[in-house]
Amino acid sequence: MKTVQYLKDSDNVILLEADDVQAKSNESECDEPTSPDSDDQLMNALKQNGQKRQKEATTAYVWICAAMAALGGVLFGYDVGIISGALVLLRCDFDLSKTEESLTVSVMLIGAMIASLTGGFVIDAIGRRLAIIINAVIFVVGASILAASKTYGMLIFGRLIVGFGVSLSAIGECIYISEISPPHRRGALVSLNEFGITVGFLLAYAINLAFINVDEGWRYMFGLSVVPAAIQGIVMIFLPPSPRYLLLKYHDTEAKEVLQKLRGRLDVETELDSIRGVIIQEKTYSLFDICRQAGGMRYRLFIAVSLVLLQQFTGQPNVLYYATTIFEQVGFSSDSSAARVTLILGLTKVVSTVISLLLIDKAGRRRFLLFGATGMMLAIGAMGITLTDVGIPEKNETSCLISNITKNETGTGVELSALVRVVSLISLLLYVSCYAFSFGPVTWLILSEIFPVEFRGRAVAISTVANWGGNLIVSSTFLQLLKSIGIAATFLSYAFICLCSIAFIFTFVPETKGRTLEDIGKELAEGGPSLKSRCAALRHKVRSNGKKET
Repeated sequence: MKTVQYLKDSDNVILLEADDVQAKSNESECDEPTSPDSDDQLMNALKQNGQKRQKEATTAYVWICAAMAALGGVLFGYDVGIISGALVLLRCDFDLSKTEESLTVSVMLIGAMIASLTGGFVIDAIGRRLAIIINAVIFVVGASILAASKTYGMLIFGRLIVGFGVSLSAIGECIYISEISPPHRRGALVSLNEFGITVGFLLAYAINLAFINVDEGWRYMFGLSVVPAAIQGIVMIFLPPSPRYLLLKYHDTEAKEVLQKLRGRLDVETELDSIRGVIIQEKTYSLFDICRQAGGMRYRLFIAVSLVLLQQFTGQPNVLYYATTIFEQVGFSSDSSAARVTLILGLTKVVSTVISLLLIDKAGRRRFLLFGATGMMLAIGAMGITLTDVGIPEKNETSCLISNITKNETGTGVELSALVRVVSLISLLLYVSCYAFSFGPVTWLILSEIFPVEFRGRAVAISTVANWGGNLIVSSTFLQLLKSIGIAATFLSYAFICLCSIAFIFTFVPETKGRTLEDIGKELAEGGPSLKSRCAALRHKVRSNGKKET
């Protein structure tokens, strides 16, 4: 006979499994304190179970499935990042005003918001895998329209279509990967999607550099995304659906076969039973419960929406969308030199995301978020302070380039010093690096872990609406903020929001590393660990470290 026990502390609920153990305790005995011997047995079982879990190999098949899903991340990053260089060329070819520039950037976010309202229902209705395939088709259509655009209206329509694809990518792929992954590798596998996003940015910046001086080079910039979209759509046809989704739709036999293939072994009954039990329990929830206290849904939604809003309000969208423009404004004079520096920015994102991918399952989600938000605050704050005495570059009305000359308080044009350029570059690289190993991958990882499987797609979609709404606000107001309060004050305000995010993460975000999705759901159904318990755990850790040093 197999029994399942739970060992609970302030931050974790850990599943213990023991074979051939007869449950001797009745309901009244469960209320009695356990003996030291019983505690030792629980701890030994925990240690053995943890070792077994860590030794369990992650099959190559799981990595292949996750990597193909993460190609959507490449498309996500590419289509978001490519506008940084394309906008410089579009400014000339379409004679864009400031308002039209902002609309060109933000219309993709409008499409993403619209898709978020319906995408979650689609993902829950037709399944994660089929949604990813449809999403690849949307990317192909959007990229083709953009590459063939002859009017500004056609360009805007293409960006709107791409926004649909970006939104579905953000929702579907992380959920798919999280549901096929073993608990001890889920962080790394889901982070593959963020790695794909950073690779997409790097590719976008490289393509920007290659075509920045080519006549109508923006057509190539937009059109090349057809290639990874076609590859993903074709390969995903031959990969399996999520086993959790199959169980949700009562396809038990198929779910077992898929899970056996994913785990590389036949004995998957325990995992299937655990998933099935939680699905049965979560089927009592309706989507309307997500705004109620039942099952800790309100708490889960609060965590999700707050994380995505803080992720956007720290200013990271503007570094991505306006990277070339920012570098021009801080003294990198030509389009090509600014594009080259932007390429370094993309490479930094990739390296930092690899660090996150390798360590996220060891260090934990909360620690990465806290360290990342702190680094972002220091970096963007340093840049703001450095640029305090620097005015706002003005657009030269007779050309398509932003002037490299800033105005001091006396109105005299002065070249930005080499020191300002170096500090600005280092600060932005550090800012992007910290974001890439914290908010970037961890936010979407946590969103894919905390909601019930029955409406996980719709719940994540609700959070994604908030994400794109925040993104739209931040990106569409950036140029106006630069004009009204200056680049220094803008960056210092982002630093303050980073400080607010540190307080939020410490207070509310749970640690989910190394735990099954079912365990996480059970803790959050109880409201999650309290601030009091977190502070107590932190004090205990500080005291323990102090004793060790002594």
